[in-house]
Amino acid sequence: HLTPPKRILVIRLDRIGDVVLSTPVLEVLRKTYPSAFIAMMVRPVCRELVEGNPHLNEVIVYDKDGRHRSVLASIRFAWALRRDQFDTALILHPTNRSHWIPWLAGIPVRIGYARKSGWLLTRRVSHRKQEGTRHEAEYTLDLVRVLGIDPPPPRPFVPIHPEAAARIDQLLQDEGLREADQLVAMHPSASDSSKRWPPERFAEVADRFIERQQAWIVLVAGSGDVQQAHAVEGAMHHRLVNVAGKLSVGVLAALLARCRVLISNDS
Repeated sequence: HLTPPKRILVIRLDRIGDVVLSTPVLEVLRKTYPSAFIAMMVRPVCRELVEGNPHLNEVIVYDKDGRHRSVLASIRFAWALRRDQFDTALILHPTNRSHWIPWLAGIPVRIGYARKSGWLLTRRVSHRKQEGTRHEAEYTLDLVRVLGIDPPPPRPFVPIHPEAAARIDQLLQDEGLREADQLVAMHPSASDSSKRWPPERFAEVADRFIERQQAWIVLVAGSGDVQQAHAVEGAMHHRLVNVAGKLSVGVLAALLARCRVLISNDS
């Protein structure tokens, strides 16, 4: 049986949606080990999603596409982690880097999935996500079960920062919206073209929301997906608010908190 951890590192180096769906792990760890030091390692784009999370003591940023891209930079990063003296690492998404870094950092207990250099782990869980029988948030909680924890149903959480909320208030005000107006967010893009619904269909749905619900449509997208948003706007008969490519993920979270509905291709 594993001794209760005192310094825990949670690692998730993939996409925005997946990091959000991993936040229930942080809550479970904090409730089980109230006095433990808990840190989460994420990519720069995901930083705002976990910064300010009440269950975390620290956010560690690993830039796998930038300054930590080379093997040497990753080794240096791992050696620097040794100073933090983590005793337990939970690797929520299996990649070679995610497994090599805690091993190089000398973290004694390394819990993760049995694939992509899974032999570097001390405790392995079989990887069955591709079966799709449960939600991603529930699969992620399988790793805390290794610690003898029986987790409650997952509730993802993203902190809304006051300055981000203030920025959204100002932005909507500048567009002529009132506090009582109903907002519908629309994200017409996706990482893969096969997941994308045609822009003219999004436009049709947006026009119907405006006509039938008197709602305001707010178009959102990442900086690389602005084109899709413009295609939707171009196919519409009514005015909308297009903030595609203009918001960081933290400000986007504040916007979504104000919306009644989100229409999107993907999480």
